[in-house]
Amino acid sequence: MLGLVIVAVLIVAALAAVAVILLSAPTAPPPPPEATLDRVTVTPSSLTLDVSQTGTVSARAFDTDNREQTANVTFAWSANPSAAVRFVSATNQATAQFKALQGGSVTVTVTATWKNVTRSAQVSATFGAVHFVVTADKTDPLLGEAVTLTVAATKADSTPALDYTGTVVFTSDDPQATLPTAPATTFQASNFGTKAFSGVIIRKAGAVVVNVDDTEADVSGTITLNGNRPPLAVIRITPNAVNPLQITADGTQSSDLDSGDTITAWAWAFGDGGTETGATAAHTYAEARTYTVVLSVTDSHGAVNSTSQSYVARAPPFAAYEVLQMNASGVDIYVRVNATGSGDPDGTITSYNWTWGDGTYSNVTANETYHIYDAAYNGQTVTLSLRVTDNDNLYAIASQDVTISIAVLPPLAIFTYTVDQATRTVDVDASESRSPQGRPIVYYNWTWGDGNWDNVTTPLFSHRYSLDGLYTINLTVGDSLNLEGYAERVVTIAQPEVAPNVYFNVTRTLMRVEVDANATWDLNGNIAEYDWGWGDAANTWTNGTLPYAEFTYPTPGKYTITLVVKDSTLPTALENSTTKKVSVATSTLDYTYWDFMNVLYGEWWDYRAWHSIFDDRPINANCFNETAMTSPYGAGTVCTSAIPGLKDFETYPYTNWYPLPGNTKYWNPGNNPLVYAPYRFRAVGVNIPGYNVSEPVFLPVMNYGEAPAGDSYVDFDWKMQYLDYASATAATAAGCPGVAPDTNDGFKIRSVVMLTMDLAMSRRIFGVVGGTVAQARSWWNGAIDPTCSGKGSVETALDDWFIAMGGGQNTIGKYDIVNTYEWYYQPMYTNMSATVDDDGTTHVTIDHAAWGTEALLARMFYWGNASYADNYLDSTKATGWWDMELAWFEDFSFVGTLHPSTFDFDLTAVQQYHFQIAAMPGADGFLNRIGDIAYWTWGPILSDYTNDALAQHPLSELDRYPTQTYLHATPGSRQYNKSLPYDYVPIAWDLPVGHTWHFEFPRGDVIYYDPNNTPIGANPQGGYVEIRGPLKYLEQKPAGYGDWDGSAMTWDVVGPANTGGPSGAPGNYPLEPWGSITFVDPPMIEPASAEWSPVSAMSFAAFQPAPETASIVSASSSASATTTTFVPLVAAAPRWSRS
Repeated sequence: MLGLVIVAVLIVAALAAVAVILLSAPTAPPPPPEATLDRVTVTPSSLTLDVSQTGTVSARAFDTDNREQTANVTFAWSANPSAAVRFVSATNQATAQFKALQGGSVTVTVTATWKNVTRSAQVSATFGAVHFVVTADKTDPLLGEAVTLTVAATKADSTPALDYTGTVVFTSDDPQATLPTAPATTFQASNFGTKAFSGVIIRKAGAVVVNVDDTEADVSGTITLNGNRPPLAVIRITPNAVNPLQITADGTQSSDLDSGDTITAWAWAFGDGGTETGATAAHTYAEARTYTVVLSVTDSHGAVNSTSQSYVARAPPFAAYEVLQMNASGVDIYVRVNATGSGDPDGTITSYNWTWGDGTYSNVTANETYHIYDAAYNGQTVTLSLRVTDNDNLYAIASQDVTISIAVLPPLAIFTYTVDQATRTVDVDASESRSPQGRPIVYYNWTWGDGNWDNVTTPLFSHRYSLDGLYTINLTVGDSLNLEGYAERVVTIAQPEVAPNVYFNVTRTLMRVEVDANATWDLNGNIAEYDWGWGDAANTWTNGTLPYAEFTYPTPGKYTITLVVKDSTLPTALENSTTKKVSVATSTLDYTYWDFMNVLYGEWWDYRAWHSIFDDRPINANCFNETAMTSPYGAGTVCTSAIPGLKDFETYPYTNWYPLPGNTKYWNPGNNPLVYAPYRFRAVGVNIPGYNVSEPVFLPVMNYGEAPAGDSYVDFDWKMQYLDYASATAATAAGCPGVAPDTNDGFKIRSVVMLTMDLAMSRRIFGVVGGTVAQARSWWNGAIDPTCSGKGSVETALDDWFIAMGGGQNTIGKYDIVNTYEWYYQPMYTNMSATVDDDGTTHVTIDHAAWGTEALLARMFYWGNASYADNYLDSTKATGWWDMELAWFEDFSFVGTLHPSTFDFDLTAVQQYHFQIAAMPGADGFLNRIGDIAYWTWGPILSDYTNDALAQHPLSELDRYPTQTYLHATPGSRQYNKSLPYDYVPIAWDLPVGHTWHFEFPRGDVIYYDPNNTPIGANPQGGYVEIRGPLKYLEQKPAGYGDWDGSAMTWDVVGPANTGGPSGAPGNYPLEPWGSITFVDPPMIEPASAEWSPVSAMSFAAFQPAPETASIVSASSSASATTTTFVPLVAAAPRWSRS
């Protein structure tokens, strides 16, 4: 107890000591002052914008302790002058966004307040002025004519203001004008500062001002249009009094309603395909009938108006006679003549007036008569003339010199000859042979002196001798009385020793080539040796006596094969040589092009022309296709022969007139047509990457979870053709919906796809459920509908896949087709069948009709597995096998095999809407329809030709050219010599190693349309002036791209071949096709410069077999008929059967 007390006392004492120490410590200092707002900073401290651009500035606040208080202060933003800025975000936040409204210097101030302390900071801004440059596609529009105004936001230095956005308002001093209105007047960022406004219409004659003003920013522009009234066309026709088939047409009474305007051009169309220009024009008709003469006059502002007048062309008669009889009549001479060779195309001959050459004449109504000559005329030659007069009082005269003789005189045999010694060929000409008494020569009998003879009815002939020597050529001519005359000449045939004519073909299979020189020949028949040089690094040669050889190259590349052929001429052999290029690789692709202008138009073209909104037209013909004139449509036929004087349907050379979307009628002032010709092409690919059993691209994959087997494959055979009356009727009869003939617009297309694959691929491609043959058969039996009118689950899934790829009404597809087709992908029916063999091999047939399949396939061939929707502005992202993209396949056949990593295929098709005619300046260097030159051109393009055809589908390859234009130069176009926005997408096509082109162009005459004499705004059915002539090679782009052979009319390009053209990446777009060829009309004046380029408009049917050889081919020169080789539509059958 005592211990505890002592401890307590010690603790108390210690605590007391502590208390004393604490109470005696010094006084504490006062607390520090409270922090207040010290400063505000702004980032950036200065900035430069263009009017309409949006700027962003951010403020930060710091207190006197240098601690950031941005989150705690109150901000307020303002600008001076305030009218120069509109804040687009709240002005009480640390970050502010504002839109520049006026050009000049602007101070943007931020004020920050915290704890009753305010600080501010400023941003110095410079706003660059922007104005609108307004242009019009027509500066002198007709009253009521739609004009497209292009409004381009432009900086003060005249460069484009690409970032301009805003809403504009249009005003005009024409109170009746139709102007664009909201919401269409808003510029989005995607417009890049330039937007076209169509449908502007003025209704006041003379100068009309149209203003464009931003609704809030200080941006404006103006344009003055001239309201124009069309001229008045007046026709006066004066026929030739002797031959009313000849007329003089007078348009000098035509006038213009507007003061100061004049008529600057007169264009005549005479109703028979003939045209002329000038205030007066002469024309001769080929036959008698009623024609419609059309005069189109153009005023000084380019306005065109037309009038027409019927003219009944009467034909004069033609005169011809022969002497039937000439003999003694007592002491005189009796001559009987017959004029049955005379005639009248549009009536009858009413009189025959004979002038006998002895001072007398006879006028009779019969076509046969006689005359008695005085004995003094025996042996004399007289001029015997016949004048015939028809029921229109028109006449014709025929006369010839006749020897009057009581003796019957035989004909005179006369001939000349020329010899081609190299070929031992003699050409003879007996056209000077005649009867002195007026009888016709009826046969020419040739004996050649070598045991051969020919009896012919024409005076020109040729003969080839087999051996050298002297030969006597005898000619016997016989007249209508079987009297004969004779002549003979001796000819020497001495063939010289000549070198062989060397030709060979190459067939390439990947790295291996086979060569065949069986086409080589020697006129002397003594070929002895074939020496082949392969052009490889080792300089390998193969020598032998046989005309064929083969070689395998060790390295991919382009090589030149040389063939030297020697004969056995002594003492020194004669030789000749030739070369061909070949490209070998581990993956090869060969293109062949032929039948230019030589493909019959299918009946679907007449559906497009007469039963759709597209208004394609046959040129100078009533219909495209002969069967369209008899195939029913409604109460009539698909096409009728409605225009007298035009041929019923198109014949070779085949061309079509196509109006770009919008103003599709030729008489519409805004009409913008293009003229094309068809051709065929073939593509043969071996070991092509990018398409395989994992990603077939053009076939669905409905179960990605099912992996292909190691040896999986898919064989495919895809046939496709547009529907005509017969195929649409058959499909409708089989119960297939949506394809009735009277609903056909010419673009409904039917595919029949036959597939063969292993069981694993059927599970991957179509989602087949089941690991055994029995399970697969059961699945197919339940997944397909046995009728064409219904759909099973797999048929519905396939339709859904097509739509997902091509795009639906309101959905954008991976390969969205709207702007290459003017419509979304829309199936009509899908009908499938399948069989499964005992080993699991599965055979599937798909019968599918739709709008847009051809466009979808073109996308898939160009873009490959890359998405068009994601990459449409960047061609360098395309991964397809085809290095151009164009729909409009006819006679389509696509056969091949998908392998684990590559695929092989053989595609043949007709290509439409590509090979195109336009015009270039003549010798004066101006495109002015004075000596302009028509040309045909081929070059690579992409498929889009519209922009935003449907509002839900804004993606278009034309977005690559938001402001660019090119010069339109289609003969007869109302837009001739006008720079208009791009309606096609040119590209550069570089050929990699292993790829080749081979073109075969027509050797004979083709058709051109005269750009100088085809009237502006011409009706394609009768108004286009035709010129016939051969294709004359002008140029390639780039120069020297490939090898042109003018004698064979072939163009070959062998890869690797680089055009040097822009890549097609954003900012690097070509303005014209690279890898192109151009032909001009040879009768026309040469171009001012072969370097001139219009940046030409290439906005740019049965399965016809292609030539057998992939690299070197010979194509038929005859037109190919249009047939359909699809699987026939029959009544519903079981969808699979057991093998």
